[in-house]
Amino acid sequence: VLSLRLLSAVDWNSFFEHSSLVEKLLREDPAGVYPHQDFATNDRYRKVVERIASESQADELTVARQAIELARTGSSQGAPKGHVGYYLVDRGEAALRIAFGYRPDGREWFLDWVLAHPRTVYWGSIGLLLGGLLLILLLGATGPSSPVRWFWPALIVLIVLLPGSELAVGLVNHLLTLLLPPRVLPKLELKEGIPEEFATFVVMPSMLVRPRSAEVLCERLETHYLANPGTNVRYALLTDFADAPQEEMPEDRALLDDALERVRALNQRYAAGGPELFYLFHRRRLWNPAESCWMGWERKRGKLSEFNRLLRGDHGTTYMVSSSDPAAGTRTRCVITLDADTQMPRDTVRRLVGTMAHPLNQPRFDAGSGRVVEGYGVLQPRVSFHLTAATHSHFAALLAASGGIDPYSSAASDCYMDLFGLGSFTGKGIYDVDAFEAATGETFPENHILSHDLIEGNYARCGLLSDTELFDDFPARYHTYARREHRWVRGDWQLIPWLGRRVPAPQGTRPNPLPALERWKLFDNLRRSLIPPALVVMLVLGWAVLPGSPWLWTTIALGVLGLPLWKWLIGTVLGCAHTRSLAGIRSWRNSVPQMAGQTLLAVVFLADQARLMCDAVVRTLARLLLTRRRLLEWETAASAEQRLGTGLRDFLAGMWGTLALAATSATVVALLRPSALWAASPFLAGWLLSPVVAFWVSRPKQVRDLTLSEDERRTLRRITRKTWHFFETFVGDEDHWLPPDNFQEIPESRIAHRTSPTNQGMLLLSTMAAHDLGYLSLGGLAERLEKTIDALEQMEKHWGQFYNWYETRTLRPLPPAYISTVDSGNLLGCLLALKQGLIEKTREPVLGLAVVAGLTDTFRLIDESWRRGAARLEQILQDEPGDLLAWNDWLVCLEREAGELLARISEAAGGQGEDVDESRGWAQALVAQIRERRDELAALAPWLPLFGEPQNKNDQAAPPENPKGCWNSVGGILTSLRSLDDLADRVRAALVKLSDRETSSGEADRVMDLAAAL
Repeated sequence: VLSLRLLSAVDWNSFFEHSSLVEKLLREDPAGVYPHQDFATNDRYRKVVERIASESQADELTVARQAIELARTGSSQGAPKGHVGYYLVDRGEAALRIAFGYRPDGREWFLDWVLAHPRTVYWGSIGLLLGGLLLILLLGATGPSSPVRWFWPALIVLIVLLPGSELAVGLVNHLLTLLLPPRVLPKLELKEGIPEEFATFVVMPSMLVRPRSAEVLCERLETHYLANPGTNVRYALLTDFADAPQEEMPEDRALLDDALERVRALNQRYAAGGPELFYLFHRRRLWNPAESCWMGWERKRGKLSEFNRLLRGDHGTTYMVSSSDPAAGTRTRCVITLDADTQMPRDTVRRLVGTMAHPLNQPRFDAGSGRVVEGYGVLQPRVSFHLTAATHSHFAALLAASGGIDPYSSAASDCYMDLFGLGSFTGKGIYDVDAFEAATGETFPENHILSHDLIEGNYARCGLLSDTELFDDFPARYHTYARREHRWVRGDWQLIPWLGRRVPAPQGTRPNPLPALERWKLFDNLRRSLIPPALVVMLVLGWAVLPGSPWLWTTIALGVLGLPLWKWLIGTVLGCAHTRSLAGIRSWRNSVPQMAGQTLLAVVFLADQARLMCDAVVRTLARLLLTRRRLLEWETAASAEQRLGTGLRDFLAGMWGTLALAATSATVVALLRPSALWAASPFLAGWLLSPVVAFWVSRPKQVRDLTLSEDERRTLRRITRKTWHFFETFVGDEDHWLPPDNFQEIPESRIAHRTSPTNQGMLLLSTMAAHDLGYLSLGGLAERLEKTIDALEQMEKHWGQFYNWYETRTLRPLPPAYISTVDSGNLLGCLLALKQGLIEKTREPVLGLAVVAGLTDTFRLIDESWRRGAARLEQILQDEPGDLLAWNDWLVCLEREAGELLARISEAAGGQGEDVDESRGWAQALVAQIRERRDELAALAPWLPLFGEPQNKNDQAAPPENPKGCWNSVGGILTSLRSLDDLADRVRAALVKLSDRETSSGEADRVMDLAAAL
């Protein structure tokens, strides 16, 4: 076991790199970059060397040496040609292949041909597949020898062109991701952190719109810092106020002051005595006549553009509040921009900067075209929805896991990146400040760009980081999702001028510099927005007038909307063929129900989506061509969530147009072809019910009621009491009040006198849980915890970290001594929970129903035959004492009855078997629990005997009540004690009462005793 542990602890990557001759040779990279790359990048370089050597007459060292020589020759031309990677994984690889007469095998030759002709492959495949689909449809609708006139086939092609394109594009994109290997960008490892020449700002463009805005934003900014600490990284909020009818609103000052104070608090917490880590940059409102309101200039695009200028020392921006000058000190090279709801995992900053810093990725801006033409000015990580998004509602649960090439729903697909080497920017990623600002800063006209991410990525040249991930939230309600889609489509259609030969510019127009692929991305967004209206038109005409069976058109629509199922089926079949195994098919239980649910919702909401898309397109074209107003109309997701209601009436009111469209469609079909109603019924019924379905799927997920029956509660409490008995028995002085790892009963009793941080943490929480359940008094809890923590403080540690195993009797680490991050994390989590639990203890009742329940649990573990003879004890356990006097009397009676039961069991225990011995043990535990509670009550309220009833007729009675009724009043104060927090106040109040009391000579002793007890 020790040998296996040692082998698993070896850093085999480091071992290989230190022993590889090829590795040593590649480290002679003239650019000096190779030694600083991460292992995955270096491994990719080495595999290229291995592949070329295996298919040529040269050995690997010769290939590596030639790559180094090519890099030395290219050094005179500067980066990236002076880096050895240019000749291994970039365009220079062709020269290395030629040098060795490398001939790829058939599959590699085909992949090389595909990558060398990406436009032909991509658009050719889409055209062929779309043409084949249209031909099959025409044959199915009209037949090979149909006498229908020419305009019917022409009309069918026109109507089905858009829906067919959705199938063709979706399938081609998916097939290409299956065919092509992922294109992973090379990275620097940045072991020592972010270097000064690549100093980075992490920014969150956001809004201050409500009192808690600053709190939420600063918490997220703090989370980003804690996940990605390090030098040369700073964090900032870029904020605007909400649009307003005037430049300043009454609530503005309070919102801004709160944000500034919270940023100061973050700096005091994490940057005390050092340079600032956290910043706030806030802009003033400007009057926008096109929007008829005061607002932040150019919204989010303006925030980032003005921030870039601010980083370069330009103070002529609309930022009116800067917590500090960002241009001072280290020059910022990169900016990572994140949305307010984006989660950034650990070490993401280092991976993003390491990729941007690599010479093969660094951007080169071409002033003639106004674009980045080599490298990448912006890098887009893969974006997924975080796990909690799917728990908000059924709607989110079904759609939050969807994938695809849609840049708004998920950036997980690598189709564009794998084939063309280009990604699509979705507004969350890292950019080079100078390259990004040069490409986008003064490129676009004002009051025109709403969806700026994609067009900015087209100009700045975007690369996709498919191996680096960010996490986003997902709308919980359908109408919030629909409003967001509506805004995105408006933004996409406002980019339609960039499909032409000339494009808008700040002054007039200019020639369009975008290549074909970048224009295709813009066009593809427009095409996808027209799919829902096109499907509705196709369905209604197909059911009502087009030739062919009505079921044909229903099937076509289902085929288009069921595209996720088609992708899964193709991927599964190809995967099974590749592995020659049916294992992939077994995944249908997880995948198919999810995709079937997505398809069902797509059917139900198709008419509503068609209505929304038509509204967005018509509204945008009218504003572009006619009014030129409200092109920047926008609403935050949080504001939309607040404004849109959650009731069924709200959904009906928002979707009445959909109901009208569904009713009109049904009427047209009923009038023109009544026989088609059966084929149309699945869609028509879904459309008519869509508001109800939207309401139902948007409701918060209900937590299943897990109320336990009385029998189940008794069973669980029986288990918990026995579990605590383990700690009562084995955690003691011999083991320094630490838990043994285990106790062996068979074949012989043996205690494992060793413990780990996880065991220690679980003991601490188990001790607190024992008090919660009524098995342990508050004093007993404090005593046990103190002894355990004393032992923890005595243990030998490594830089404050616990070793993973200790001998409990000596407190020495057990060999081999090592640190387990998992166990240390478990202990830390337990300590945090323990701290909060102990804080709550001071507010809990000193004696409450948990005490009764805990004693009852112990009593029920005594054998039933003995419990039958303890009816009085059982009856007492069913009582619920009131004040402390009642508790004291209750415990006295309980102790007397329990003692008698223990005596009876002890008398019969001699030689009558294990059952009697076990019952005696539980009876002893019951008596011990009762005595512990009595002792604690006596310690917390030593005055109780002074207010109790005389025990016999010779006892002195309570002193006569004076006219003020003071004695009874003091007794009422003291005997109704509730919690530890309540104790000091009650003692103080009682002392005040006593100081006001006129004491007679006969009662002086009693009062003095009470004062002493207090």
